Amino acid sequence: MKLNVTLVPFHDIEVTQSGLTARSRSPWLALDFKKAPPCGRWIRIAYRASYLDHLIRPLIKFETENGWEWDVMSAPLFGRTSWIGRVPDKATRILISPVDRTGPFGFEIETVETVSRLRLLPRAFRHDRKTALMAVGARLINARQETRQALRFARGGVHLGDYERWRSERMRPFDPAGLDAPRHAPERAPHIRFLMAPSEAPLTLQTPLVARLLAQEGEGWSIGAPSVDFVDEATRSALASRLFVSSEAIIDDLAADDLVARFDPSVTLVDHALPVIAETASREPEAACFYADEERASAEGALSPVLKPDWSADFEAGLGYLGRPVFWRVDKVRRMGAFTLDQFDTSEWRRRALEGARHAQVHHIRRILATCPARPETVSSPTIAVAAASPSVSIIIPTKNQLPLLKACLNGLRFETGYPIIEILIVDNGSDASVQAYYATLRDDPRIRIMPMPGRFNFSAMCNAAAAQAKGECLVFLNNDMSVVSPDWLGVLAALVMRPDVGAAGARLLFPDGALQHAGVVVGMGGYADHVSHGAPGDHVGYLGRLGVVHEVGAVTGACIAVEARKFHAVEGFDAERFPVELNDIDLCLRLARAGWRTIMSPQSVLIHHQSATRGFSFRPFERYGLERGHFRNLWADVIRDDPFFHPALSLFSPEPALDG
Repeated sequence: MKLNVTLVPFHDIEVTQSGLTARSRSPWLALDFKKAPPCGRWIRIAYRASYLDHLIRPLIKFETENGWEWDVMSAPLFGRTSWIGRVPDKATRILISPVDRTGPFGFEIETVETVSRLRLLPRAFRHDRKTALMAVGARLINARQETRQALRFARGGVHLGDYERWRSERMRPFDPAGLDAPRHAPERAPHIRFLMAPSEAPLTLQTPLVARLLAQEGEGWSIGAPSVDFVDEATRSALASRLFVSSEAIIDDLAADDLVARFDPSVTLVDHALPVIAETASREPEAACFYADEERASAEGALSPVLKPDWSADFEAGLGYLGRPVFWRVDKVRRMGAFTLDQFDTSEWRRRALEGARHAQVHHIRRILATCPARPETVSSPTIAVAAASPSVSIIIPTKNQLPLLKACLNGLRFETGYPIIEILIVDNGSDASVQAYYATLRDDPRIRIMPMPGRFNFSAMCNAAAAQAKGECLVFLNNDMSVVSPDWLGVLAALVMRPDVGAAGARLLFPDGALQHAGVVVGMGGYADHVSHGAPGDHVGYLGRLGVVHEVGAVTGACIAVEARKFHAVEGFDAERFPVELNDIDLCLRLARAGWRTIMSPQSVLIHHQSATRGFSFRPFERYGLERGHFRNLWADVIRDDPFFHPALSLFSPEPALDG
């Protein structure tokens, strides 16, 4: 049933012909229902947003008699999309925050309608029958939060193979006179020049890139060619003043904040590419490099999306994921020194240009702006920068009972790890007599210390207590149910966390049957945080090949997490008050990130993780960990909404990357 709804400003927001323009620091908009909000009902909201806005998942907020509840909506990658969710009981007001920054933005509601829960089940059973049955079971015992969570995971996302259908359902035309009207002053718009290398094919009007450039809105672009010999008369006539021919002074006439890109005849830009690039460059003056998402076309013409993470220096070093096209500030190019057109933006030139780049200097335009031919991924293992002297390592293991698992873990550390461990701190939470007898057999090993810590189990407090006594430069927090696979697992992690810009590092963890248990955490997955590619084959390289190389992630699991001791103490360790058992690891990684240190996942460090393989589905995890989950959502809403290393057009309810919707 369709509802009569309008979108009205909330706080200091005015409606303009270009959409909604925020004038305050709180860009919230209110859904104005002519009657009361549809409390307790599932609803579908269809909406449109400007291509010129920084793409992010909108937030939807519900005011209830018990305070505010909120959820994350779908990001409109192609200008329009929809979201399905449940309105809480006794909701009195519904707000939407379409963007995450102040300034003008464009957002419009198309329709709002109620959706029967029964209409949601067919897709859930087609996609994931087991989880759909869990949703039904949770509903039977009145576990409402668990019901909604299981139902959303059962529905999952849209398979990447259905990309073209998914895109066509969400694509809207570029509207430069309305929702997509430019926001910057014309005199500030950067000029964009495409530089053609002599080695490229001769420039002709038949080149798709040239044809698409000629169809672009605006006048702010040109093509730089090395000589007139590359250009036929018809092309020169069509391009007119847009063609700049020079073998040396190819960028001398450009301003420092103008942009240049390598001319690649195999790349076809979308119709709105240049306005989006110009708008973004005007909005991000600190950035020296801009890259965008792309489509890859197979030999048969089938399209697949390449939805990239935000700037990830290690991922770029290992895989070169930036792709084409990449736009560079002229000032940055000049500071790189003299170059020939054949040298510009080659892999070696790009490597030097990006060396030591900070996040704000490399900007990801979260829009598909180009179609490129499919190409094989080339994976190289980057050299890990090891400290001059290998850091001393303290391993901290909180434990209670589980003697066989603890024995296997300690045997792996003592006899199978090819790295000097100065100490192993076992924090014991009141284990039984058999474990105490085992401890007695370890007295001859000077590296092992037993720290009794009885009472209510508090993982964070146990880890903090051991860290306060640890002597190592590097701390490794380890579950008691780990088995060593290869002797170099620890050396890899220790080297990573001693890098000055790295906070935490995690390992690839496998279940005993070889399936993947952990290869990094997506903050926001499932509304909180969860493992990416959980349950995939152990050697799975993941979407875009990320799991095959060292790369940045939102967080890593506390089952195996390495942190340099000084950085751990700088952020005051784990939060034992808010997160005694769950989400303490994610919170630690996010606080390290807030302090300026990145979180790294290393596929070269591999361990077997036993216990989680035996954990079954709990119908009431929200009841068991409700306080911790509430604290997490209150503290980290901005990251739950937008993990920078997980594209906002991907589903937060699919363990394997899938399209949202």
